[in-house]
Amino acid sequence: MPMKKDKNLLDVVKSLLKELEEDISLLREFDVSLHSEISNFLERMNSRYTSAIEKIVREDDSGYSDLEDILVSVNEMRLQQYQKAAKSMLQMTRKELKNAFWFRDQFSLSQGIGDIEKKILDIDSSSKDSSEIERSINLYRDQINALGGIQKRFQGERHRFRLNIPSKVLLWSIPIFIGIWISDKFDNSAICVLILIMFLFVILSYFFVGSKRFEEFISQNKVMLIIFLVALIVVMFLWQSHTKISSYFYISSEYAAGIINLLFTIMLISILIVLNLPKILAKRKFIVVIPTIDKNFSPRDKIIIPYSLENKRSGVITEVGVSISAPGLDELFRRKDNLYKSMSSKSTKSGELKFLEVPKEAVPGEYTVELEWSFYVGSKWYEKTDRLNINVVS
Repeated sequence: MPMKKDKNLLDVVKSLLKELEEDISLLREFDVSLHSEISNFLERMNSRYTSAIEKIVREDDSGYSDLEDILVSVNEMRLQQYQKAAKSMLQMTRKELKNAFWFRDQFSLSQGIGDIEKKILDIDSSSKDSSEIERSINLYRDQINALGGIQKRFQGERHRFRLNIPSKVLLWSIPIFIGIWISDKFDNSAICVLILIMFLFVILSYFFVGSKRFEEFISQNKVMLIIFLVALIVVMFLWQSHTKISSYFYISSEYAAGIINLLFTIMLISILIVLNLPKILAKRKFIVVIPTIDKNFSPRDKIIIPYSLENKRSGVITEVGVSISAPGLDELFRRKDNLYKSMSSKSTKSGELKFLEVPKEAVPGEYTVELEWSFYVGSKWYEKTDRLNINVVS
């Protein structure tokens, strides 16, 4: 049956593409891969939309058919991405609640998350009708907003604990130091060391309480922390026994204080290293090689950047992409693209980046092209940056 030439279809598709563009800024908060995927899809749909308009101008009826195809594709894509975003945020929220062991009222929060999960699973995502698809999208958006409300409660909990814990450490230390002073079992150097330890705990609690990485570190290293605390209690017991720790080890009080300071410094550095170690290792095992190229370009030249990527990990990495920033060399200024869905263990990939073109009005001189490579290891997202200097000649 011949399709009715609906002139309003142009406006409907244009409006829907605009909504898809707005979705990008919303969904990027939940999953970087969703943002990149929609950006690439939007670019293809805009190109098809332009082509359909050209057909309609030439009075080619197939242009209207193309518009209907675009309408269906965009609706399906929006529904799919909102479904992914809702499930991704649900998983992230559950994980955050589990790791954040100091959150109050965890039971009611967990129940609230469970209710949201049930609503997400009950949403019908199989309908092909545009009005039903829009309804499902709105339902997914409502649940995303509900999860966002729980995330705000998480932030409030973190902020509260970041201020309360250091204050309580200082407050509780007052009677402890009064008791130590009255007992007259510690000399001045020992008391100074204890005061230093107290301030270290205050500083550590301020910087680490409320940190997501610290929560993960605690949950993954419970045994090590228990051993450390037991060792600390043993040292304190020896210190306050009738034989001072300095005499016990046949060293001076000043030397013992120095050792304690060194141990706490090592502990602090070790925590910082452990928190950043996954990021460091992920970057070291993702190798980017950019061969030598002719770095002199003239206006309107296409800048082609060859590359070779190597995954030296023993596991798979996913959503490998690149973001190019080159001020003054491209109208888009910044262009993102997904290169590979995945790279298997010990594998290499090669290709060329052809995103940039030297503008006609480019001023001769040196420009910097910044390449931000991104990839996932499991559910964690990492970035690695390379810079390339090129010359524009007249």
